[in-house]
Amino acid sequence: MILRIVRSTVAAVVRLLTGTYVLPSSAIPSSPCIVIANHSSHLDTMVIWSMMPAKLRSNLRPAGGADYWLATRLRTWFFLSVLNGIPIERRAVTKSNNPIDDLVKGLERGNSILIFPEGTRSITGELGVFRSGIYHLAQALPQPTPILPIGLVNLQRIMPKGEVVPVPLICTARIGSVIYVHPDESKMSFLERCRSAVYELITEGRKNVE
Repeated sequence: MILRIVRSTVAAVVRLLTGTYVLPSSAIPSSPCIVIANHSSHLDTMVIWSMMPAKLRSNLRPAGGADYWLATRLRTWFFLSVLNGIPIERRAVTKSNNPIDDLVKGLERGNSILIFPEGTRSITGELGVFRSGIYHLAQALPQPTPILPIGLVNLQRIMPKGEVVPVPLICTARIGSVIYVHPDESKMSFLERCRSAVYELITEGRKNVE
């Protein structure tokens, strides 16, 4: 009960701080999916998590760098308990600690997973190159899983890389149509499709904050 109150309060504060417009909210699927988005702020995870309806929010598990989210006790508690996140080891990755395995387990348990394919936050707010993790995750799943692209706009101005105090501004989260990996599709083709989908959403979303 206490954790539920904490989650609802945090979600309300994030929505108030960012004033995020979600377009269109009806596009959020109720079934487990892989959510992908551009990454330019530490608030990206919080915005996507908070904009979900309560039932879907409790089922969404954000993946985040262990070096950041597990750096302090408070941050560790918040990420693991409040966000129900999956820490990702970004250094010295081997077959025995492959982060893809934990993401696959989460999806197999009926959770949705949030990842940022760029792998790091953009300093300029421009969309970077998508890394291969999303492709390997999609290929590792026994059944085709919907991939939901989201374009976030203005988050880099609210809490840019290197800053710790957010500045209230209006943001937009634009949600696209789901994507599936095609049979025998090459890694480069799939990554480009995913990146193009997010890029188009960012472009559309910028019209709402100009």
